[in-house]
Amino acid sequence: MTGGAGSAYGADAISGVINFVTRTDFEGVDLRASAMDTEEGGGETYRYDFTVGGNFDDDRGNAVISVGYTDRAALYQGDREFGVDNISSFTGNAGGSSTTVPTRFVLPGAEAADIASVVPGYTSGFLQMNEAGTALEPYSTPFNFNPYNLFQLPLEQYRTFGQVNYELSDSVEWFSEVLYVQSTNSTIIAPSGSFGFSAPTPLSNPFIPPTALNQICGSLQISDADCSAAAAATDPSDPAYLDPTINYARRFVELGPRTNERQTRVWQFKTGARGDLTDTLAWEVFYATGQSDLRSQQGGNGTRSRLTQSVQATSTTECLDTSGGCVPINLWGPLGSITPEVGQFLDVGNGANVFTELNQVQAFVSGDLPFSMPTADAPISGVFGYEYREYVGGFASDPLTQT
Repeated sequence: MTGGAGSAYGADAISGVINFVTRTDFEGVDLRASAMDTEEGGGETYRYDFTVGGNFDDDRGNAVISVGYTDRAALYQGDREFGVDNISSFTGNAGGSSTTVPTRFVLPGAEAADIASVVPGYTSGFLQMNEAGTALEPYSTPFNFNPYNLFQLPLEQYRTFGQVNYELSDSVEWFSEVLYVQSTNSTIIAPSGSFGFSAPTPLSNPFIPPTALNQICGSLQISDADCSAAAAATDPSDPAYLDPTINYARRFVELGPRTNERQTRVWQFKTGARGDLTDTLAWEVFYATGQSDLRSQQGGNGTRSRLTQSVQATSTTECLDTSGGCVPINLWGPLGSITPEVGQFLDVGNGANVFTELNQVQAFVSGDLPFSMPTADAPISGVFGYEYREYVGGFASDPLTQT
């Protein structure tokens, strides 16, 4: 209906509505199953629906119930040849993120000429740990995040719907319906990382390779003697202790992708009656209540405060600040240098809950009026009614999500 629906459905329907009309006389059993796949494989989807219903009391009433289930698999961009690489539309070449494996570095305060004196081939820009995890070199290898991201979200959904209608008299029908849907899906994107994170870093951090340590000291014009003394100073109160700020961009591939597990539960109950006032006018009154609840839980992230704590270590087994069960992180090594224990310390998890609830009562008369415009043969149609709505919504989240 392209007009006039606002009076029956509220302000949301001023521009028009699409009505889904369910059958009120279904009898029998309907069983449907479908399986879908992509041409190149992957991303399978399976759907099952079962409906049963019938009439009762000399066909004055009808009852029906339907249940359904859908299971849809994830399809990754890495599953397709054309989706494996992140292609730059500007250069036409494979690109990617500058938060990488091995780590990309910036040494704040270091002059390009000083860096070039200790890093062969360096002229300007970022630094990067070499593949062996032994020394700094000019930045050259971006991170290709495409294979980790999705073409198709995974989904698991349960559905149920029930409906009853009964003719109380020749002109009055009672009806009632209930539905419930639970959907679970996961957004999955490439692993998290330090993303240009800066932290004071002890030169006595045991994960800094000797060659890289000498390159850092040379870039920051720290003498060989002071550099050696700082490398041995594990106590911040030691006058030889040095902790220059280093900027890290390391992709935490070892800890898996970033995920957001989302579960939505929706239910609604509606009951009312309808009938005819005249041959051209009908009435209806109903009460409906429903609720939607969305719960989300993210994983694969972390907090920068904990990452700072993890970087500030002078031991491979213990941070300077041991609170929270801190585990030292190795941002200097090759792929595989970040342990699951580090991930458990960094990723404290975060989630949120969004809910809405709607209660409404409607009563209206609709149909053709007994008169028309002077210039038209068709009668004037109208809807006259009353509606009451009580709408409640809320958002609750843990402190990390709020931050």
